[in-house]
Amino acid sequence: MFSWPVDQFTSRIVIEDGLLVNMDEARGLMCTSEANPVKEMLASKVVWFNPQSFWREIGRIARDYRVQTAPAILIPAKLTDPDLAYNLNRFGYREFGATIEKGKDACIELVVIALLLQAGARQREAAAVVRAKNTFKVNMLVFLSRKYNVAEHLLSVLKVLQHVKPMDQVQKAIDLLSALDVNEAIATATTDKESIIHALGTYHAT
Repeated sequence: MFSWPVDQFTSRIVIEDGLLVNMDEARGLMCTSEANPVKEMLASKVVWFNPQSFWREIGRIARDYRVQTAPAILIPAKLTDPDLAYNLNRFGYREFGATIEKGKDACIELVVIALLLQAGARQREAAAVVRAKNTFKVNMLVFLSRKYNVAEHLLSVLKVLQHVKPMDQVQKAIDLLSALDVNEAIATATTDKESIIHALGTYHAT
């Protein structure tokens, strides 16, 4: 569900029903070469709030930019190992000894969710590193974590990252997940704090 708010909706109200993005974020997501949920939603014509305004803005964007759609949905769990390795390398995390070949560009939020779906210690380390080294869209990351049922894992790793390298963006994500009553305790037992801290240092992400 793609939320195109026209009133003063709070993040909590909108994100429980869909994805909240502002005009600048929408423009960037529609015109990038990366696979992302907004391009998929655009192809499916999924919009809940004020569709007339939505399509009017699409027309304005299309006058100056090349709007791209993605008819095929990229499911994070089906991101292939070569594509995952390629995108991790794009975002500053390279497995030692890995051979990197050109793959399908995916947004950082989809890559992080793909890592958390694997639920391994190495994948959580990688998720922490790429988030520490790159900006990300808070609402999209939280939206995807809830859609694919890894919100608890996300909150657990974010709290470790915020402890090591405090960032406003990470704190906003933590606050939003907490406001949505995500229970961190479910994932905390399987999150190795020391291994994440070590990986952040190894990849110069602190």
